[in-house]
Amino acid sequence: PGRVGPMTQSMVVVANPRPNSFVRALAEEAAAGLTEAGHEVVLHDLYAEGFRPVLESEEGRTTRRADESALTVGADPLVHRHRRDLSAAHTLVVAHPNWWGKPPAIMAGWMDRVLVPGVVYELDAAEGEPTCLLDLRRLIVLNTGDTPAERETGVFGDPLSLIWERCVGAYLGGAEVRRLLASPVAGSTPEQRRAWLVRARHSDPAGIIVLAYNRHAAREIKKRLYDLTGNIAAAITVLTYDGMAMRLLGIRITGKEDVEDK
Repeated sequence: PGRVGPMTQSMVVVANPRPNSFVRALAEEAAAGLTEAGHEVVLHDLYAEGFRPVLESEEGRTTRRADESALTVGADPLVHRHRRDLSAAHTLVVAHPNWWGKPPAIMAGWMDRVLVPGVVYELDAAEGEPTCLLDLRRLIVLNTGDTPAERETGVFGDPLSLIWERCVGAYLGGAEVRRLLASPVAGSTPEQRRAWLVRARHSDPAGIIVLAYNRHAAREIKKRLYDLTGNIAAAITVLTYDGMAMRLLGIRITGKEDVEDK
């Protein structure tokens, strides 16, 4: 993420019962990247907090006008806190594994209790068009699984993409939606896991610059990036130290091969 003012708010929500899970590591990397960019980050671990995913009867409404009372519907103060944190956020990060093509039940309950009318959107009639109430600029979705990405998309239709990008994203008022699917985690190499962690920390790969000792090393790094991250590597700049100095000074030698190797 790009550098922003120090008071920009971000909310990170992670759902996995294992505190040492890889999706938790992805969430922590995303939080660290946002902090480096000047965001004030609030991280919620739903399992560690004991978040109750069961909707209370007074919360189950399709329409609700925006006012202060919408933040405190129901009797659960932790839910109220999540709603307030989301209302203040400019970036929302959600991190969870793919379980049967859906989020864990605790994350689904979080969606039911926090992404509610009067907080996230305003709806005058159940059949009407929602008006977003958030000042959310970016939704970052971090998913883990053990199905190869090609099979997840080709056979199963990537249901998590439908949930977050099409269904939830449609209520976020034009917020940019970015998603990382780290899969398959089982059997992945340390290099592949490091590449996923880098992507989680730097949600925009165009903001990554890698420095190499010489052109041979730069080409080798670029090749390995393509092997690890696919077409995402095209957005990552790889430079030699000389090339970086030339870029900073605005110098380009005509007829000489671009050291970016991009």
